[in-house]
Amino acid sequence: MAHLDKCLDSLRSLIAEAHANGIQMAEKAIEDFLAATPASAHKEGLESVQQAVQTHRDDVTGVHRSLADLVNDYIEEKMRAFE
Repeated sequence: MAHLDKCLDSLRSLIAEAHANGIQMAEKAIEDFLAATPASAHKEGLESVQQAVQTHRDDVTGVHRSLADLVNDYIEEKMRAFE
């Protein structure tokens, strides 16, 4: 769970800051999480990350929401591998 918590903390911070390189940093946080997580737990882990991003997205507006949407799109792309 430490890897999941680290990923979620990073994503929350990036969305809150709406950093100019936010999407690249978010992708790295997700990739680092996946690299540290057993393959058998990837789908469930991505679902947890996606749920947290969606909850955070609902609480923000403007560029923060746009970044959250981009992060969600990236997670969706990763989840297609499990279809």
